[in-house]
Amino acid sequence: SIPCKFHLQGFCYNGVKCIFSHSINANLSHDYCGKSKGFADSKYVNSQTKRYTRCSTHTDTNIANKYISETSPSSSYFSFRQTEEAMKMKTPRYQEWGYETSDVYSSYDQLNKEELSTYRSSGNFIPGTIPLSSPPVDLCTS
Repeated sequence: SIPCKFHLQGFCYNGVKCIFSHSINANLSHDYCGKSKGFADSKYVNSQTKRYTRCSTHTDTNIANKYISETSPSSSYFSFRQTEEAMKMKTPRYQEWGYETSDVYSSYDQLNKEELSTYRSSGNFIPGTIPLSSPPVDLCTS
C-alpha cells in the first residue's frame, strides 16, 4: 500500500477515511521510505524542523537551532535603553549612506504654514492632512 505523506509528516486531515496507508508496521524497505522532506511550521517561530518517515523519526536540531537564533532575538539581549541610544546616534545614518541633510529634511522656507503647524503639533497625523514634504531637521532631532 502507498503511505500517506500527510500522516508521515505528522497529521492527516482525512484520518481513518484516508485512502492511503497510515500503518506504522509497514515494510520499512518500501520505495517511499526516506523521501519525506523535513518541514517547519512557519506560524511558530520556535517550531523545529522534523522528519517523519516510516524509516525513522529524526529531529534535525542543527537547522532548527540556527533558524531560531537568526530569527528570534533573545530577551536577555534586548534592551529599550540600547534602542534609545541607537536613536540618538551622534552620526546620523543618512550621512553614512552619502546623503546630505538637505536631501533628507526640508528647510523652513520650503514648507507652507499648514505643513509647519502639522509638524509642530504633538498629536497624531489625520489621514488627508499628512504633509508630502519632509519636516525640518530641528523638528526631528533634539
